[in-house]
This record gives sequence, structure tokens and C-alpha cells, in this order.
Amino acid sequence: MALIHCPECGKEISDKAEKCIHCGHVMKEQPKIICEDCGNEIPEGATVCPTCGCPLTSIEESTEEQPVNYQPVSVSNANVIVKKRLNEQAITIIVASILLIIAVVSFFFLKNKVILNDDEQLAFDNIMSMKAMMKDPDSFKLYDEIEVYRIYNDDGSLNRRYTLFKYGGTNSYGGIVSNEAIFEDQTFLINYDDELTDADKKDIDMGIRKAYAKLYFAHMALYGLDDNTEEADINIDKIKSKVGLV
Repeated sequence: MALIHCPECGKEISDKAEKCIHCGHVMKEQPKIICEDCGNEIPEGATVCPTCGCPLTSIEESTEEQPVNYQPVSVSNANVIVKKRLNEQAITIIVASILLIIAVVSFFFLKNKVILNDDEQLAFDNIMSMKAMMKDPDSFKLYDEIEVYRIYNDDGSLNRRYTLFKYGGTNSYGGIVSNEAIFEDQTFLINYDDELTDADKKDIDMGIRKAYAKLYFAHMALYGLDDNTEEADINIDKIKSKVGLV
């Protein structure tokens, strides 16, 4: 047996009570008995339909109302259900937050990641080499003059690549100086404004390479590109961004 609340007055009564002992509200109404043959109501206590004579036994079997089974819910069970739902919501919020953080971090990582083509990578490597050779690398400055040239053999194969870029920095006296560096592939040759040294005259191979590079760029400045030279397509902003100067 369990206690339920009267729907009329709200007080507790037995779930087996036919009516509320407090207010008299009928908990289990007696169903009306209707004759299945003629459809008329049969008075309480009758054994046959007074209208058509149909026996009452078969009618009672078909019209008997099933008792209402009240299932009381305990407070402890309700608390368990509430806590379970709150836990599920908390897990959902945590997972959503983690996914959001991953998405934001990935967005900024991909946004800041600079992808260079082969010629841009060559220019970047040479620029970083020049920066490392300076007495004060922190003063390194890169201008918007970065050029890469491909030199081809007569058969169309690549002979070498020249990189020319203007850079600046602080000298030993604290003054700002600038020059144009010339690299052959990944080897620094000479600054465009510098002259060959005595060491270059002793190292004939290096001296010839430096002299040829200076003459090559001087000739190109006067007459433009020859048939065996192609200027590479590079993005200066991407290179400067990867160097960390943008």
C-alpha cells in the first residue's frame, strides 16, 4: 500500500481508498453499465437488461474498469535523475568548449603559417644566412627589393639561381648601412657595391664567380634579361613575414 494525494484537496490518502476521507472526493467512480445489445443503461444491481433482457454477466466483463495503479516517485530517485541530466549537460558543454578551443587555435596556426614556393624558400634561406653573418643580427632590416633569377643552360636545364636583395643594419659605429647581397644558389658571393679583395684574387674560382655575378647584374640593369635568364615569381610579403619583419 502507498499514500497518494487527493486530486481535489491535496491531502494524503491510501491508494486503495474509493473516496477521500477528508473531502469525500470519489477516487474510483463506478462505471456505467451499458447494454451491448440495445445500448440502454442498466441500473445498478440488475442481472439482466430491463429493456431487452440481455444477461449482465457478459456486459460486466467487457465494461469492467481496470483499477488505476499509482506509482509513487521517491525523492531520492528524482534527485538521481536530475543529477544525471546535469552531468550530461556538463559533459556536452565541456566537449563543445574543447572543440571550440581546438578550432580557434587551428585557425590562427594556419593563418600564421607561411608556405613558400621553392624560389621563395631559397630567398628566405639566403636572407637568414646574411642576418646571421651580421655583427648585430637584431638590427637587421630587409627592404622590398628581393629578386631571384634562374639561369638556364642552352639545353634548357637549370644552371644556377641568383638571389639579390637589399638589406641594412647597424655598423660598428652605430650607423645604419645598407647594401645589396648577391647569392649564387645558397652561397653568399658579394655585396653589389663591394670590390673584389686580395683574398678573392688568390681564390681564382671564387673571384671569377663574384666578378661574373657583378657583371651579370650590371649587364641586366642596362639591357634587361637575356634569353637564358628567367625572373622567378616570388611574394615579398610572404618572405618578410616568415623572416619576422612584418
